Amino acid sequence: MLLKAIALLPLTALAAQAATIGSTASQAPITGYSVYVPEWEVQAFPGGEIQIIGGTVEQVLDELRKINPNYDEDFGIGNVTESGLTDIVGPKADFEGAATVCDGWELANTARIREGISHLDGVDGKPHRGAGPASCGRVSCSYNSAIWWCNDVSDLDFNHLPSDPADKWIKDTKAKELNSFREISDGALYVIKKCRVGESTRVAGQAFHKDNWNVIVRWARC
Repeated sequence: MLLKAIALLPLTALAAQAATIGSTASQAPITGYSVYVPEWEVQAFPGGEIQIIGGTVEQVLDELRKINPNYDEDFGIGNVTESGLTDIVGPKADFEGAATVCDGWELANTARIREGISHLDGVDGKPHRGAGPASCGRVSCSYNSAIWWCNDVSDLDFNHLPSDPADKWIKDTKAKELNSFREISDGALYVIKKCRVGESTRVAGQAFHKDNWNVIVRWARC
């Protein structure tokens, strides 16, 4: 199971103790938004000391492998189910019928986004996000293809959308806690479903969950 016993902490928690990786490398996915660095509570060794590491899921994995060269073997990373898929942790998020914005984004590599989805699917723990508004955290990024989790809210009736949903946004000042990291990856998967044209190797877009958060898939330097 990928990244066994990992939990994402609020940015305000244990910030002074965190080893943040590449914290200045992220540019906001939307102009005018702030960027927060996700922090992960991890163990480099089974039963070992809890450490706080900031960054994307890929950066955290790289750091843990430096600390413990046998990390993958110790925690079963790369284990697959009988279907050949990575073990999936946690409940799904319901994005069916969610509003999406597919135009105006720089395109990411679809295969790399799917890899990020797989990483997040295997994370054990609950993602936490401090109060907004207009703030995003980059939870996955590889080969210039990123998945962002953003804290904003819309006052729209999602069954009767106007031509430009962005015109109706209001700002969310509430903290967020999801049931699992799979909820974020489900948003990225929904973007692929709604925004990719045919079998294109490129994709980008934004999906809005009914519980007042959203996921962005787009190009980002990493």
